Amino acid sequence: MVACVVNENAEINREADAAQAEYHRRELSGIRAQARADIARRYIGLQQLQDSGLLTRAADVRRIIRALERELVTLERLGEGLKRWL
Repeated sequence: MVACVVNENAEINREADAAQAEYHRRELSGIRAQARADIARRYIGLQQLQDSGLLTRAADVRRIIRALERELVTLERLGEGLKRWL
């Protein structure tokens, strides 16, 4: 009888973990999409700065883009980590 209760609780916990992982996966997907859009906007701004000859400002934007790309890599890794719960 105890084994049955333990197995039932384990199944309930597994389902709860999967549901929570799916929720976080969806949230993370939205954050990643927003990060990609932000990077794309920054690249457009970078091109405009370069075309205008504002190279110092362009260098600043390049640093921001690199930081955003590193953040996106981290978000991708988090998404991969969530896959094992689904």
